[in-house]
Formats: sequence, structure tokens, C-alpha cells
Amino acid sequence: FLLIRMSHPPGYVFAPPDLVAERLKKMQVISSLPSTCGNCGKGLVDKAQPAIRETAEGSIFSYCMGPDGCSGSFQLYKAPDRRVPKWMKVCPYTPSDHAVYGSACVHCGEGGAYHLASNRPDGWTISGYDQIPLPANWPLWNKNTNTWSNVK
Repeated sequence: FLLIRMSHPPGYVFAPPDLVAERLKKMQVISSLPSTCGNCGKGLVDKAQPAIRETAEGSIFSYCMGPDGCSGSFQLYKAPDRRVPKWMKVCPYTPSDHAVYGSACVHCGEGGAYHLASNRPDGWTISGYDQIPLPANWPLWNKNTNTWSNVK
């Protein structure tokens, strides 16, 4: 593939999540966890499994597992998207013979196999992501104890 430069597309503005505000939202959810299902209103209690769980990316769900419950789930908190896209400008493959994929590109002369896929006509593509780190005081779920740390 032909790499032209790495930066970002014209007009693209990255808006990182406000992790201070997100921490406050998450803390509000943790401090007022429901005891009843948000779907059917029955009790969430199940002695075998925790009824409130956090996913790997940080969202919090309640699961209706009590007697006569609906077995449904209810999202209490949606984790912020902390991915920062890494943009790359590549040659926007335009075959010289539109009937034959793989024919030489009108821009660079290389075949289709030498180009990265880009769904943007200007040739910009996301080559990967970096993660914004969580603050040191971010509430973290411990699946062994079914509790959060940093909740003060």
C-alpha cells in the first residue's frame, strides 16, 4: 500500500470524553444501585450471582435474576468511548479498468492488492486506535469481590 502521511482528515475534530464528568456520573450510579428490575419491577436478588455487573469496557448493567424475574438486563451506565483514532492517508484506489478489480490504479499505477481499504473517497482511513488512560481515581470493578475501588 502507499502511505502518503499520517495526521487526520480535513475538518476532523477529535473530542475526548470528559472523564471528570464521566466519573461523577458513574459514582452516582454506584451510590444508588437499584434493588428492583428496571424492566419488570421485581427484585434483582440472586444469592448465586451478583445482579449488578460491570463489563470489561466499564458499562454497568443490572440483571433480573430474582425469583419470577424477567431475566432481562438494564443498562445503568454507559462507559465513555476512550478510543482515539489513528488516521492514515492512503492512495484512494481507482482502477484504470473499472470492470477488473486489481487493475492498475489511475493515481499510482499499483494494483488493488497494494492498497489499504478506505471507505472514504479522499483516501483517509483509520489504521488503529490509542486509548485515553483512566484517571487514577476512576472506580474500578473487582469481579472477585463484586465491589468497586476508588468510590470515596
